[in-house]
Amino acid sequence: MWSQIIAASWAFTACAAAPLLARNFPAGQCVVDVKIETCGDFNCKLDGYHRIDAFLTQRIEANGWNYVFYKTEDEISDRCVTEIKVIEEGKEAPEGTGWYPAPHSAHEGVTDQGGPTLWSRRDYDLQQAGKVVDLVVVRPGRWANSTEDFVRSSVNLGLGEAAGAVAFEDYREYDSVSSGWIYLEYTVAGPRDPITDVQVVACSGDSVGAHCGNELLGKGWKRRDTDLNGPTANGSHIYIFTTTQLQTNRECVTSLKVVDDENDKTVSVNLNDGTTGDELYLEVTKARDEDCITSIRPIDTSRYFAEPWYDVVTDSNGQPADVNAGIGSADPIFIYTSKLVERPRKEPIKLSFSSDGTFRIALFSDLHHSHHSAICRDVPEQIEADCSEEYSFAFMGAVLDHTEPDLVVIDGDLYAENDRKQDKTTYPQLTDGAIVKAIRPIIERGIPFAVTYGNHDAEGSLLREEIQRAMDIQPGFVGSRGLNQLDGIGNYKLDITKSKDSEDIAHRLWFFDSRSYTYFGNGTNSGDYGRVEQSQVDWYSANADASINAMAFFHIPVAQISDAIGLNTTARIGVHGESVCPQGNGCSNTPKLDDPYVSLFDAFVNAGDVKATFSGHDHSNDYIIEAQGIQLTYDGSAGYTAYSAGDANYNREMRVIDVAEHGKTVSTFKIIDDILAGTVHRNESEPIVTLF
Repeated sequence: MWSQIIAASWAFTACAAAPLLARNFPAGQCVVDVKIETCGDFNCKLDGYHRIDAFLTQRIEANGWNYVFYKTEDEISDRCVTEIKVIEEGKEAPEGTGWYPAPHSAHEGVTDQGGPTLWSRRDYDLQQAGKVVDLVVVRPGRWANSTEDFVRSSVNLGLGEAAGAVAFEDYREYDSVSSGWIYLEYTVAGPRDPITDVQVVACSGDSVGAHCGNELLGKGWKRRDTDLNGPTANGSHIYIFTTTQLQTNRECVTSLKVVDDENDKTVSVNLNDGTTGDELYLEVTKARDEDCITSIRPIDTSRYFAEPWYDVVTDSNGQPADVNAGIGSADPIFIYTSKLVERPRKEPIKLSFSSDGTFRIALFSDLHHSHHSAICRDVPEQIEADCSEEYSFAFMGAVLDHTEPDLVVIDGDLYAENDRKQDKTTYPQLTDGAIVKAIRPIIERGIPFAVTYGNHDAEGSLLREEIQRAMDIQPGFVGSRGLNQLDGIGNYKLDITKSKDSEDIAHRLWFFDSRSYTYFGNGTNSGDYGRVEQSQVDWYSANADASINAMAFFHIPVAQISDAIGLNTTARIGVHGESVCPQGNGCSNTPKLDDPYVSLFDAFVNAGDVKATFSGHDHSNDYIIEAQGIQLTYDGSAGYTAYSAGDANYNREMRVIDVAEHGKTVSTFKIIDDILAGTVHRNESEPIVTLF
């Protein structure tokens, strides 16, 4: 491994001229162009490009909309971008040769100065090694952090204070789609570089944590952006910094341990500096070895969870080391390390009908997991004191054991910002510490699973793209990001074949990102919910096949699911416990169908393949109703840390979907967590419903 990494990572020379040899590139996807475009309206598009929604020129009276766009290709070639830089306004090109500017600056057409400029370059040696840019994001908010594998520019692409009241220093998606502070980040495919050294930096608890150790960032160091004292330890800000710069002795970091005494291997900073916690130090072992650590991730969470592809750092007793040990107010923080050189590439999982022509789906929605142990909402008073996220884990696990599904679908709002149970205080959601919680019972049982994203999923520390990136490496995950040029993240289809030995498609499942919210032209939240946009609908319409029966999953329901607008051809089955909050609308039982017009439902009717849809979002609704031949179905709410008022005892519920006769017929029923009775069983107050 060591020689391979040196050849792939350390032997590069900046912007070397491409030799006149046969160009053999590894397999993979890459970004081939990244640019800033000046748009005449809030919803502009660029054919073949993905528009990153957080625009760069947000202010109260927006009169220009500048966006970052990027284009990808499915094969690595000499067109692939290998590095991106943002250069401050008024400064010249980046150092080195081979840099090319984007045609427009960040504030062009909006300010006289024009703002920062965006540059990219293509290095032939890096392209041949597969070390190419494969994802670009922009992260709003003044204290934006970069997460694992992301390279972050330190130059603000936004207008800063000039954005005025819509600057949003502490950015939250439910306030706005953008901010006065916006930072470009990107990931690089190919082999990870070995970590060659580790530092721990402590800064005063009165300082801005996001500034801690900034002097190292321009010197080849990267900050792991989880404060080891977290927001609840009330001490100094403590951050781990890592570097991959080649050491003179060619040593790399091979292991970490948390110990309670300093020694010749420890970094001389107390991990609990300024707190009442135990005195702890990080012991760093190095060697000129082929067993190098390539990733270090501190995770703020409620308790230890195994993370696929990662090992947890242990204490002197070999137990997972909580670096907040001894601090009663603090959530646990664990450090995870990986020695993978490449991101895992999983073998495709084939979905197929069993020999009797059946296929079972377990459908959950609105789990609302947080990184900390969140307060339970709407539960019987008999269990209120004891209730925690563990109830959600137990319910999902019991259902999976009882139903033995072929596929699990989580239909949005896997994650949400909630009050912490310990002190009933809302802390910013650190989504990295919640990722595994939503899927842990599924992974433990080895069941394939797919997800859609809801309006709450990206309201924490991770963008939708980062959540998708985390999902992509989870064992059993069969979803995907979808086509890059579409709006949203996670638009894809899954085909179920007639048998495991057949390639004949017998049934199809469609998944759509219904986004989060809709926004005014200045980027602020309109108060209405997100929707499936026309680019997604056009993709569906171009690929629908009326000869294959299909179902569709999206978190926010279409407005036609309301029983009060005169479209329904069958009586409602189930509970209508709250107003409908559909795509493009606020909450009302008489939502508007034409302002705004959301074309998804009409596309289903016209294509003729989708016979049933499934949505969450409105937790207190769990009914089924038919409109124009399509069964519109609510999932029900499964999470104990989400609100729920479906019945008198607030029982959490999920839906089982049974596909039979190789996709010709589908039926569904609900399973409830009868919490006071201590049983998990089918909701026998309602019939098993044949959808088609």
